[in-house]
Parts: sequence; structure tokens; C-alpha cells
Amino acid sequence: MIALYQHRVHSEVPDANDALDLRKADAAERREILKQTQRRRISDETARKLTHEIDLLESRYR
Repeated sequence: MIALYQHRVHSEVPDANDALDLRKADAAERREILKQTQRRRISDETARKLTHEIDLLESRYR
């Protein structure tokens, strides 16, 4: 998962169409993080860090 975020951080800023797709993907990632936290597969701290990374990535294409 970390490799995915690193790739996204270093990629170019998306255009408007790509941004919409990325927002959908981010929402799906957030749901999965929540699900994994509820199942206790990842800690709350890890969930916060991953969610923060999504927040940072989203700020690149607003």
C-alpha cells in the first residue's frame, strides 16, 4: 500500500477527468481503511496515517 502512495505522490497532477476518478478511488480506499480498522487488521494509528496520506494526495488535485 505504501508503494502505491509513493507512486501517486511522485506522479503528475491529474486533469479534471482523472481527478474525478481519483476521488472515487480515494473514497474506496477510505472505506477499505475503515473496514480493515473495524476488523482490527490495522491499528487506529495506521488508519490515521493512511487517511492523512489520502488527504495529502487529494490536495494535489483540487
